[in-house]
Amino acid sequence: MYESWEATIAIDFSKHPKFEKQNQHYVPRFWQKHFRDPNGHLFKTERGHYVQASVADTMTSDWTYLDFDEGWRPTDGVENQLSQWEGHASKLIKRSLPTNTVLNDSDWDSLCAWLGISTSRHPNVLKRHRLLTSAFTLELATAHDYQDLNAFNNHLQQKSGARIDEEEFRYLLTLTQEAILATAEHVEAMSPYDPLMPQTDALLARFPVAQTIRKMDLRLIDIPSGSDFVLGSNPLPNKDLSHGFSVPLSKDVALLCTPPKNADAPARLRSSATPQEVQQVNLEQIARSEEAIASSMATLKYWVEKFDSL
Repeated sequence: MYESWEATIAIDFSKHPKFEKQNQHYVPRFWQKHFRDPNGHLFKTERGHYVQASVADTMTSDWTYLDFDEGWRPTDGVENQLSQWEGHASKLIKRSLPTNTVLNDSDWDSLCAWLGISTSRHPNVLKRHRLLTSAFTLELATAHDYQDLNAFNNHLQQKSGARIDEEEFRYLLTLTQEAILATAEHVEAMSPYDPLMPQTDALLARFPVAQTIRKMDLRLIDIPSGSDFVLGSNPLPNKDLSHGFSVPLSKDVALLCTPPKNADAPARLRSSATPQEVQQVNLEQIARSEEAIASSMATLKYWVEKFDSL
């Protein structure tokens, strides 16, 4: 308690953190812009209708990346960091879109890193962060039931895909089960903006997510003439990415990610999309999302009705 109080009074309250951003995009503007028609028009689904849209107010929410410092002062820190990452990703995506572009190893790695960020920043994932942390803490309360660290880690791996080290295991054994359970209850009751464990800590998952995608077979597919890809408000799966998924990068290019045929040498390919692959990409977007955008109302209407008919 004393150490926590001492850290607080050491904060320089004369220097106010920058805090100006309320409404924030969880699917970046630069990404959405790649789904406009040649005249710069964009269309979206809205409450069962199809309307013209603007990237300024599509796929946004208030305070999504609100961050508080140790003195409970709001800051734009997380949003500013995301903006920097978006700047790098925008350049990568732009130069990757032409059909004759061959990505090098560094480009593929950067693309995986961007997908890791895009997955972990989504509101669906941010909301799950505290609940998953609380559930993991509940599992820690069972440490006394296992004879050694290896057996306990096997249990944790099956339950949550996580492991702890020897020092952490020994520390858990010094605590009572009741104390650990009380911690789990406290975690679940914490504010999503608490500086001790903000929901934006979910962004730390970008590293293992990117690594998971990097191990998969990756193939860029170029849209055939007369078709367009659509983009949903939940572009990537919120879990189980290793099972395979697709994601459009623009109305003309999408990425297919599948379990590797050769784990030692995952494929890196580019080809024309088949009609079946176009359908796969667009129906995945409609299925995962509350709203979707496209270069025309007709395109949106076709794929929404196609999904509804299944």
